[in-house]
Amino acid sequence: MHLADVVEHGEVVNWDHMDALLSHIFGELRVPSLSETPVTLLMQPGVPAKERRLYSELMFENYEAERLLFASTSFSTLCAHGSYSGVVCDSGDSLTSSLAYVNGIPLEESLFSLNIGGRDATQELCKLLRLTGYVFETSVNESVEV
Repeated sequence: MHLADVVEHGEVVNWDHMDALLSHIFGELRVPSLSETPVTLLMQPGVPAKERRLYSELMFENYEAERLLFASTSFSTLCAHGSYSGVVCDSGDSLTSSLAYVNGIPLEESLFSLNIGGRDATQELCKLLRLTGYVFETSVNESVEV
């Protein structure tokens, strides 16, 4: 299983692989029993309700979670910096988003998502380097797909 097969542009695209990943986390890594430990899932702003329902079903039915909280990655970041107001820009593997908060309340009209992230930037930079004659010589460089 490749992690890239699990989430694309901020949405789970393969729930069987997500289940296998969670099984590894809660089984192989010996995370304490979820019936005794609350679970917080951090999500990008704008994740569809359907996806949150699927996560809930998975956590309660397959892993017997007693308590589950969905939290916004952007608001959690803001709080970690000791603030409740500000703009958070989050760029991940395949998704970039920004959202403004005022006194802890998200300004939904300010939500901006773009299906471009770090993977896209890496691929474009590799393409530009190849056009200038750069040759990737190490195995690390070769693993970059363009």
